[in-house]
Amino acid sequence: MTQIIPDTMQLVASLRPFQDEIEQAQADYTAFVAELDKNRTVKRIDADNLRLDFITLQKQVQSLAEDLTDLRDDLDDLGKLPAVGTVANSLTFSLPEWHAHIDKLKSDFDALKTLIRADEAIAKYLDNGGRRGIFSRKPDLDDTLITQFTAFDQSLVDALAGLSTFETDQLPALIEQTKTGVDADYQAQITHAETDMQAKIDAIHARANALFDDLGAVAREWKYAEWESFIRKPTRPTTFPEIIRLGKYLGDDTQGASVPMLIPFQTDKHLIILADTDQFAKAQALLQSIIMRLLVTVPSETAKFTLIDTTENVLPFANRLPKSFGVGNLLRDADEINDGLQAALHHIRQYSQDHLGIVYKTLTAYNAQAKIFAPYQFICVADLSNGFNPKAQERLTTLIERGSKAGVLLLAVVDKANRSLDLSALMRESVVISADSTGFSVGDMRFEPDSLTDKALLGSLLAGLKD
Repeated sequence: MTQIIPDTMQLVASLRPFQDEIEQAQADYTAFVAELDKNRTVKRIDADNLRLDFITLQKQVQSLAEDLTDLRDDLDDLGKLPAVGTVANSLTFSLPEWHAHIDKLKSDFDALKTLIRADEAIAKYLDNGGRRGIFSRKPDLDDTLITQFTAFDQSLVDALAGLSTFETDQLPALIEQTKTGVDADYQAQITHAETDMQAKIDAIHARANALFDDLGAVAREWKYAEWESFIRKPTRPTTFPEIIRLGKYLGDDTQGASVPMLIPFQTDKHLIILADTDQFAKAQALLQSIIMRLLVTVPSETAKFTLIDTTENVLPFANRLPKSFGVGNLLRDADEINDGLQAALHHIRQYSQDHLGIVYKTLTAYNAQAKIFAPYQFICVADLSNGFNPKAQERLTTLIERGSKAGVLLLAVVDKANRSLDLSALMRESVVISADSTGFSVGDMRFEPDSLTDKALLGSLLAGLKD
């Protein structure tokens, strides 16, 4: 029983659930960035509000100064309190330190008022609104109280001067530095979030790519390392390939995976590459890749190959292939091509007579139940129908119309400008690969074609095919 390998359309369909994960990762990133933007705006506003915070500190000190002036006025009748003239201490604090310093000034003012009211006579004097009782003696301010009052007054003068200097020299830089820090932290978190999102997406892509790891040789790229196991110890497959790789799928629905361009290998259809002239050389390179892939993936005795190349440049490996593939010398001139096509027509008549009829319409249908597999015949043509004389053209027409049912299949590159072929009949009986100015495609699926450019790999594969 043959292994069924999915084609590219099925592979892409299997990738769709990964898109949900990718979209979720992107949505999480978008939501995180939106929250970051919101927090950044708030923090930048908070930076601008540092000025309001500072103004509040200034007002607190000014309020203390006004309260101290009122207290001085209340005490002025009890003894002349000396006024503070100039700044005695140049204060330099950070904004948090200013908060702590002004909290201490408030505490010191409360302590000063407590000290003053500790004198019962002064307390009564103050409670009477600064008036002495008719028989009371005027209380005195002692030296300790005057010293502490003056010291506190000096601390307020110093604080107001220090705050003024801070407002001029430090506050603008602090606000700008705070905003810069907010922006730097924002950018760092954005970068981390982007890296985290990309890591998640890369992991999703890796799991998506892993879906193709077990597709086997039929789906592998032509990379030397991936074919070393075949080269070291060739092992012929036991099942006929139902899929053929053409290259790398270029659709935008791959979810980042490297999806092989696989198409069903229809053994009741010819396979042609219909190419514009400017894409012809690339189309021939793809044909070479397809033929070599078949050579290394079809089981023994299941296929015979006839190679036709009038230039001898596209299919130069004919003479190096094992006899089990049925390959003789490369067919180059008109007589050789005639003989090769005549042999193909004989094969069509023979298998049509022996295997095909009412029950089995195609050789593929027959092989599906046959105990003895009837080999397919692949007619590989580097440039259909260059070098074909009228007789060969006639035989080619018969092969196109009747060959696919009998398992005689054309694998060929065809120039769209070729006027010696009935392209409509050929395309009707074939799986068509298109090669034009937009690139390569099968139907509406675009792909990057494979090409066996590594001569070392090609030589090693040919060596591995020896009987």
